[in-house]
Amino acid sequence: MTNGLADVGSVGLHDIDLHVVATGNRSNGIQLQGSIVPIVLNKPDAREKINLKTKINFDGDLQIQDLIAGNIHLELPANTLISLETNETKNEIRLGATKLSGRIQGEALSADLDMALLKQDYVRGNVQINTRHSQTLSAQATALIRELAFIEPFVPQLSTIKGQLNADFTARGTTQNPLVNGDIHLSNGAVAVEKLGISVNGINLRAVASTDKPDIIQIKGSALSGDGSINLDGTVGLKPEAHFPSEVTLKGKDFEVAKLPEAQIAVSPDLKIALNDRQKQIGGQLEVPKAIMTIQDIPENAVKVSEDEIILGEEKPEDNTPPPGINADIGVKLGKQVSFTGQGLQTNLAGNLKIIKTGEKMVMQGNVDLEKASYKRFGQDLTVRKGRFLFNGPADNPWLDVEAIRLSKSKKVTAILALTGTLKNPQTHISSEPSLPESEALAYLVTGNPLNQVSKAESNLLASAALSYGAGKANWLADKLGIDEFKVEEGSKLQDTLLVMGEYLTPDFYVGTKVGMFNKQANIVLKHKITDTINVESQAGTSQRIKLNYEVDGD
Repeated sequence: MTNGLADVGSVGLHDIDLHVVATGNRSNGIQLQGSIVPIVLNKPDAREKINLKTKINFDGDLQIQDLIAGNIHLELPANTLISLETNETKNEIRLGATKLSGRIQGEALSADLDMALLKQDYVRGNVQINTRHSQTLSAQATALIRELAFIEPFVPQLSTIKGQLNADFTARGTTQNPLVNGDIHLSNGAVAVEKLGISVNGINLRAVASTDKPDIIQIKGSALSGDGSINLDGTVGLKPEAHFPSEVTLKGKDFEVAKLPEAQIAVSPDLKIALNDRQKQIGGQLEVPKAIMTIQDIPENAVKVSEDEIILGEEKPEDNTPPPGINADIGVKLGKQVSFTGQGLQTNLAGNLKIIKTGEKMVMQGNVDLEKASYKRFGQDLTVRKGRFLFNGPADNPWLDVEAIRLSKSKKVTAILALTGTLKNPQTHISSEPSLPESEALAYLVTGNPLNQVSKAESNLLASAALSYGAGKANWLADKLGIDEFKVEEGSKLQDTLLVMGEYLTPDFYVGTKVGMFNKQANIVLKHKITDTINVESQAGTSQRIKLNYEVDGD
């Protein structure tokens, strides 16, 4: 058969050149020889497609007598290309000459691999298995890989992968209970994690298996990042029926995990990870000696997007919730170089937290204190004299206890802006020492002077602050601004909220305006009083309407 085509599941075989010859007195044997070019490995629902751009030469023979016996040989020529394609990228890996041979002799199976990689790198191995009930096993493998760039297409999050990998191990026993003896060592490794802005170097990772301890593989590792280091030590079990039980400790000091404009973070972990068929547990301490976080300011009137809103064409953000089934009990301590700048707040942070995860439920306990903090609000730089985030439940909804103050220009009054309640539903309160009406306290907070000393230039700033402070708390400004009506009219939803300002030109004739605070609505309002209880109202602008209003004074 020549120039054939076959599609075997997710493997496409093209341009098959196959020759089959019967051998033996009773035609109880065959010989085959041919080539295949190329091979495509692809799942219909997968994002990746793997192309093997080469001609695979093969030959073999098979004898069927009392026992089945035969050989098969596959060979890939030098400069074979493996192409890994996705919708966004295409990467190629070049191989050297590769040979794979196998043999069957009754119940005995064997295979040999000799793969040449870039330069002088190689992977070699052989395995022998007896298919009898005992299923005895004998295998060995060696590898030397100094060019690790070929890994990058398979891990797009990493780049500039360097290092040297040496492997030498043997296995004996049975397929169900192999006894492994060997050593796999990655030395002088380095990798860049562009998404986090860091380069990890000095990577050394070693896995050692010994027949003295046949059920486990001992692993040790270390790496450098920034000014710090991290070390890994532990064991991985070789019992599949027990889900490969593992115990690993992770210790480090000042290990840099992010170096971005918005976040520069280093950690000092002292963690223990235990995984087996009964429990999956992470515990210990995590110190954060450095975390300099800066975010862009968000406008005070910005509306948070609903958590269930879906934007077409936008990928769903990654869920950073720890995977289910892993329990955690981790203490977190904030160090001396932890600070936050953003949303008008600039502060150092200190405190201790406990992260506890059981099943699907995760809670956080402890507190984070604001130190040397300042807060910009209502156009003023305020001093934070008290600031604390208290955690005793969901990590994203702590209790707030914050006080920001401004001393008046006369040095006699301290205006106070207090923020209390949960992060998702905070409550703002303005007061003063000594105690004054809320309007006076806001004037001191914004201008440093009492209300009767607010200049005309400061009136707009004060009005803006009052509006930001909240609907229904700005009516007292009407007298100060010399108008009859100045209020916030709340709609059925935030987007319908209106700023209403107006003046009675005569006792019976009113002129005003309604401007949307969160939309582009704008209307001129005219009212003419017909009787003490009936007036005609007309609006012109974004919308037009005429209404007949009946108003009754409840007093």
